Amino acid sequence: MSFLVFAACGGVVVFRIAEGTPLHAWLMAGILLPLASMSLRLARSVGDIHRDLGLRYDEVEQLSARLADQNRSLELANIKIR
Repeated sequence: MSFLVFAACGGVVVFRIAEGTPLHAWLMAGILLPLASMSLRLARSVGDIHRDLGLRYDEVEQLSARLADQNRSLELANIKIR
């Protein structure tokens, strides 16, 4: 929805600039408010992704440590078999 408001106000701004008429405050708000809303939504999304990647990284570290322990156990078992 905010994209439609932004696109409509952007079209009006381009039209008004081409005509040489002054821009009204409501028109500028129609451009700035959706941009601010999209910026906040993007910042929240980036934060969520960063948080999720941190959790995934911790999970990979734990799995790597567990795999290393299993490899050591298998190597010791192979040494005992020889």
